Amino acid sequence: MAPKSPADVDATFSQASLRHEQGRLKEAASLYQRVLSTDPVNFDAHHMLGVLRAQQGQYKEAVKAIARALKINPRSAQALSNFGNVLRALGQFDQALLSYDTALSVNQSAATWFNRGLVLQEMGRLEEAVASHDRALAIVANYPEAFLSRAAALRDLGRFDEALSSCDAAISLRPDLAEAFTLRGILLWRLNRVDGALDSHNIALSITPNAPEILNNRGLALTAMERHEEALQSYDAAIATKPGYIEALINRGNALANLHRFDEALETYCKVSALKPNTLEAMNNR
Repeated sequence: MAPKSPADVDATFSQASLRHEQGRLKEAASLYQRVLSTDPVNFDAHHMLGVLRAQQGQYKEAVKAIARALKINPRSAQALSNFGNVLRALGQFDQALLSYDTALSVNQSAATWFNRGLVLQEMGRLEEAVASHDRALAIVANYPEAFLSRAAALRDLGRFDEALSSCDAAISLRPDLAEAFTLRGILLWRLNRVDGALDSHNIALSITPNAPEILNNRGLALTAMERHEEALQSYDAAIATKPGYIEALINRGNALANLHRFDEALETYCKVSALKPNTLEAMNNR
């Protein structure tokens, strides 16, 4: 039943918010819709329904809901920032950037600067991404996710020492952040500090066991140390967790070749070509 009075609308919205916080998304969505059936210009109900739809992965519905909220209140920094998040999820990066910039003209939020940095990274505008993460960190100094994304942008710029410092800052704030240890391992590998790279990947695996990307990167560190049998085991573990993992399969072939197990290496490269024809590295190694 739709709420009938303003007090009923407020009570229904409060119930929706509670269900939302509890993760009972289907019930919360129904309650937000009840609010809107009585009060179709309720900004909060449109906005939070959009946030909920994004949590459900229904990004097109989320865009519609938050757009309705912004028609009611076009200067809500929070709604503008969330609108940017949804547009980024849809790959509409230019529009997302515009939404973040509009949000920042209303309120200098660290989270918005951080999300702006993420979309700039996805657009390949890496120097601007670093600057955006720096702005986030100027507002909130203990922001591990911003340090981590800043490190990733610096890595892509080839500034490995700076990236490592930023990665270490993220770890100092969040010692359980597996992604930071993974990136740290990649950076140390790039800097030819392979012992440290292996240690970092092992720590990442202790936090997130059997993660295929970490196992693959661990294999690369072992390969650089010429520990080819152990590298092979790491690549095999990655493939067991993620069948059809092209990069790990190529690396597996390389490990087998390093062990002079050429027939098995050839078979692995052929498997890559069957899964993804015209993969140049597999064709070349084959």
